[in-house]
Amino acid sequence: MSAIDTFPRFACPDWWERLQRGEPPFAEVPVNEGRARKALAFFNRLRLPDVPGNPPMAEACGDWFLEILVAFLASEDPETFQPMVWELLCMVPKKNSKSTYAAGLGLTALFMEDAPNRQMLLVGPSQNISQRCFDQAQAMVRLDPLLRDAFYIQDHYKAITRRKTGTALHVKTFDTTIVTGEIPVLTIIDEVHELGKKAKAAAVMQQIRGGGITKQRGKLLMITTQADEPAAGVWRTELDKARKIRDGEGGAEPILLPVLYEFPVELQKDQRFWRDFRNWHYLLPNINRSIDPARLLADYENNGRATPQAEQIWASQHLNIEIGVGLGDDGWRGADYWSLRA
Repeated sequence: MSAIDTFPRFACPDWWERLQRGEPPFAEVPVNEGRARKALAFFNRLRLPDVPGNPPMAEACGDWFLEILVAFLASEDPETFQPMVWELLCMVPKKNSKSTYAAGLGLTALFMEDAPNRQMLLVGPSQNISQRCFDQAQAMVRLDPLLRDAFYIQDHYKAITRRKTGTALHVKTFDTTIVTGEIPVLTIIDEVHELGKKAKAAAVMQQIRGGGITKQRGKLLMITTQADEPAAGVWRTELDKARKIRDGEGGAEPILLPVLYEFPVELQKDQRFWRDFRNWHYLLPNINRSIDPARLLADYENNGRATPQAEQIWASQHLNIEIGVGLGDDGWRGADYWSLRA
């Protein structure tokens, strides 16, 4: 009997053991093999635009993200033949190429969408982040002559359109007006933890999800690091929901697949454990790819440990240590009560 039959959908009680084995911390998801092969074939031909030699994803991307790509774009219920993963939250530390990979996933989804004249959104919390996402996506297209023929780039609109279908991927900055009148079939939100700092973010998230409740249902991918201050607002809600689903407490048939690269709470509170460089690789799936371990350690020793506050922020960004949990009495006093919430 598989884990799918034993536990509620998307529950992953052995997530920490998976991380220790170097595996992505999420449950087994049944997939449509044909769609999976199509998604991987397209994604793997994309080239990294900001790395010498422009290596293809087939060489440069870690297996961890390929598994996320397949689960998100090719999941399929074996009985109904409908997608199972409608939403996915990936929390992974800084510098694991999450924004670049998310841009590549957006292009892959755009290529795989056969319905005409649909809309997709790739949303950043700030103009700089959304511009970075667009720069990566359009550069991937321009590096490949076949993709230049398949897609049309409008720099001034920050839009990439598939010529065959007219479906477009728009890169936007998060704002209360981004989804007005839109019914996106896919929305990707980069650095979703930043939404905890924005007024009316919950209303915008509801608009995004509401736009997807149509006959042509929409998908939502959220990819982020941990917050650099106590989790709040939309981010607190999404993080709590993802942890409950992962731990088997999110209902029988959730639609969100949690992929959380973090230490268990007891190890986040054990400062000797997470300060030990030998334990960092569990949470860094792109180590020795986009992350140089020696440089990471040097950055921690020279900058991360400069002050207690600097260490809190450094640990939250590079190790996903939740502010107020991983630094004991110096942290946020309400953190110990979150697990007791009804």
